[in-house]
Amino acid sequence: SVTLSSASDQLVMDVLAAPGTALSLTTGPGQTEQWNQATGSAAANARGGSSTETGSASVNMSWSLGASVDWVIGAVSLRPAPYPNMQLTLAQDKSAPAPGATVTYTINYTNAGSGPAGSALFTFSTPVHASLVPNSVYLNGVLKTDAADGDEITVTGSTITANLGIVSAGAAGTISY
Repeated sequence: SVTLSSASDQLVMDVLAAPGTALSLTTGPGQTEQWNQATGSAAANARGGSSTETGSASVNMSWSLGASVDWVIGAVSLRPAPYPNMQLTLAQDKSAPAPGATVTYTINYTNAGSGPAGSALFTFSTPVHASLVPNSVYLNGVLKTDAADGDEITVTGSTITANLGIVSAGAAGTISY
């Protein structure tokens, strides 16, 4: 067996190798066998296996062999890759606007993931039967121009594109128009 430190969001994976004379390999309690193979049962043959277990503060990866022979085991704790999780909500300031009324729409965005969202780009259109008031788009409370002029907002007809670039994990903001 081998014992290593890990964490609850990690996965521990082991690999065991022994000569074919080990006869059999059996995983320890709580482990999920991934593979268990042998080329034969003679001393010149090989037998090996691999298993996984959910991480915790201390994880013991163990195997039982069918015979007492030399063996080797190694294990590693794998951390999940950080990932973005962009969440968007849309709200308007009037629930039942009269024809011709000015309505402000707000998009709230949050990266609720554990890693940055690279090249975050949102494209959205004004609602049907609505027209965009020129130069009325705000990003995080700062008025932006409609032109493709280097700021984060570009407007083409009724389509608004917001190029937010990298949005860090936990970062949030608003786009309103």
